[in-house]
Amino acid sequence: MIIYSILIIESENDMAESTADLILHPVRMRVLMALAGREMTAQALAAALADVPQATLYRHINRLAKAGLLMVVDERPVRGTTEKVYALNQAASILGADDFAAATTDDHMRYFTAF
Repeated sequence: MIIYSILIIESENDMAESTADLILHPVRMRVLMALAGREMTAQALAAALADVPQATLYRHINRLAKAGLLMVVDERPVRGTTEKVYALNQAASILGADDFAAATTDDHMRYFTAF
């Protein structure tokens, strides 16, 4: 008799992530810092963060935009596609005491080392 076990792994998009987890990821933090006080396209962000692979950068930009931390402030047609201009959503990107209240000790250590 053969018994099969099935392991279900949630994808990164299916897992609920706190605002602190979103902001304090090293690459996403660099994206947010690059956008502080200015507006940039994904291409301009790629030039500013040249050491981050383009696919990785686009994935993180999309996650930040989906979470509301980035806003699309302009869209313009470029060679048959639409180029988006991103800006930091100041109101959504502030961490308060509530964001850390439910964090575990391991979470606090991870946030500290990331920051």
